[in-house]
Amino acid sequence: MKKTICLVFDDLKVGGVLTLASETSKILLHLGYEVHILCGRNTKNDFSNYFIHIKPENFHTYRLSGGNRFIGYLEIVFLTWLHIFLIFRNRIDGFHGFMPFSYLGVLLNPLTCRTKKIYHFCGARDLELISVHKYSNESLQLKMKLSVKLRASLLFFVQKICMLNAKKIVAISVYSRTIIEKHFNINIQKISVIYCSVDINFFYYRSINLKEIMGLNRNTFLLLMIQRYDPRKGFRTFLKSLSLLKKSGQNFFAIIAGPPNWYMHSLMFYGKELGVQYNVMYLPEVSRRQLAELYSGADLLIISSIDLETFGQTIIEAFACKCPVVGTKIGAIPEILRQVKSYNLLVNADEISLAQRIKKYIHSSDFIKQQIKKEVLSVVNSKFTEAKITQDYKDLYKDFLL
Repeated sequence: MKKTICLVFDDLKVGGVLTLASETSKILLHLGYEVHILCGRNTKNDFSNYFIHIKPENFHTYRLSGGNRFIGYLEIVFLTWLHIFLIFRNRIDGFHGFMPFSYLGVLLNPLTCRTKKIYHFCGARDLELISVHKYSNESLQLKMKLSVKLRASLLFFVQKICMLNAKKIVAISVYSRTIIEKHFNINIQKISVIYCSVDINFFYYRSINLKEIMGLNRNTFLLLMIQRYDPRKGFRTFLKSLSLLKKSGQNFFAIIAGPPNWYMHSLMFYGKELGVQYNVMYLPEVSRRQLAELYSGADLLIISSIDLETFGQTIIEAFACKCPVVGTKIGAIPEILRQVKSYNLLVNADEISLAQRIKKYIHSSDFIKQQIKKEVLSVVNSKFTEAKITQDYKDLYKDFLL
């Protein structure tokens, strides 16, 4: 009889966790497990297309109110706890969690006390919360307000409880493992590093003339940034580097794409202050197919993160579409970009270094650019495909379900 695994996470939001959960569920299906999804939904958007490979009767969601943060945390814990009672009874052999509060709902349910559990560490939520306030343009008083401190303390406590009670912890990079070990003081022996994967049947090079579609001159250098709008992602650094490129006379255009929020509007105003508003297009809603087309049509992807980058899914997606990436020496970014040996794609996390590296790449010969494109595709095919990562999960689950 097939073993049954339930993947749980807090809510359906576009981002690294959603992509990771989608790819993990595909891999577990390939390994012969029966896979269920249990998560919250607090938007009108339908992200079920990330899980079209999951049987409809195995895809379980509950509606979240989207109110106060602390009430929202309790809501996720309670509704996860309740749905385990209502849906699963004793039919689950293992739970695989990606976010802390839904995982806490699993831990608190008496039906799961003998069930094996994995916690997939995607990032330190407490540190990320503090980072948002640290790098946003808010006053010191707002950055350090009591509610932020309370939320950070709660997030730290819940994450630590989750990892202490998991049989196995999966870190998505060596950098992530270091955070788990040093920040949360968790025994490194229960941590396995398994990189994220990319679906090369979906993310592959498409012959598309994006510049012509956009009405750009074919000699215009097309830059791309795909990120969640978050101050620690280095958007301001990227915009300042564009300002320097413009002052140096470079012919370029940039596309910034990500789910819209309050910070996107702040960046649009900041770009106008820098005088690059006519050199940048902001795309608030992008489908997965459009993502692949953007990667294929762009000349260079930029990852300008300045703090806590635990992996960088967009890097391997771009590589799969033969799009080179220049990224900062932050977090796990070097773990991926150092796989490319023929060209240094890493840069310091400041606008001057970033502008200089972009300029250097622009003026590289066509031969060098083609070599880099071949190598990034080779890297993703050898290190980050589902086929490669599947073996890692096979080894993990063989031990996990014993």
